[in-house]
Amino acid sequence: MCGRFSIYSPLAEIERRFSARFDTDDSISAENGYSPRFNAAPMQYLPIITNDSPGSIVMARWGFLPIWSKDESMAGRMINARAEGISEKKSFKHYFLEKRCLIPANNFFEWSKSDKQPYLVKAKDDLFAFAGLWSVWKDKKGNEIRTFTIITASANKKIGKIHDRMPVILNRSSEKQWLSNPNESLLKPLSNAETILYPISKAVNKPENNYREILEKVSGMERQSGLGSF
Repeated sequence: MCGRFSIYSPLAEIERRFSARFDTDDSISAENGYSPRFNAAPMQYLPIITNDSPGSIVMARWGFLPIWSKDESMAGRMINARAEGISEKKSFKHYFLEKRCLIPANNFFEWSKSDKQPYLVKAKDDLFAFAGLWSVWKDKKGNEIRTFTIITASANKKIGKIHDRMPVILNRSSEKQWLSNPNESLLKPLSNAETILYPISKAVNKPENNYREILEKVSGMERQSGLGSF
């Protein structure tokens, strides 16, 4: 799964990387403007790029709410969507076909199932994109809430040493394809060669610890964990 990640690149850099502009005319984006997040958590507003407007960056809340949701209670349970069979699942089939997105990120965090040690995981590309789905949900007052979920796949062998799932990180060549063409074949784990991970402080466990220092490597943990060098 993916329950925490970072997106801290300057907005201008995100715009250049994805050939898109931040949409200040969008009411949801204007109200929930971009700010760097070293420890982004569910229910926070974060930047995404949708298939409806691939030249724009908009803000969306992490925690998916399909349009048929009666209330917001399910958002925290839908921060991730499994890639396997996603095109056929009742909850996601419509969104797979009609509402896909890119979620810019610098890294994500995962916890070892054996001892709950947190690890920072990133691609060799310093700024990349998760594959995701998005929706605009309306509350009883008619207020619009744009939400998203991160698609996950089985972990590659490197991440599989600590956890069995990982978010789908798209290659640059497949980002536009994901937005333009709903294809399950794109939803695969990043290669081992492109994956970098290392142990970090347990300060990351608290979402309020939103500072660059939580990204620093904790030396010696590879040997203590028995996982060797990454």
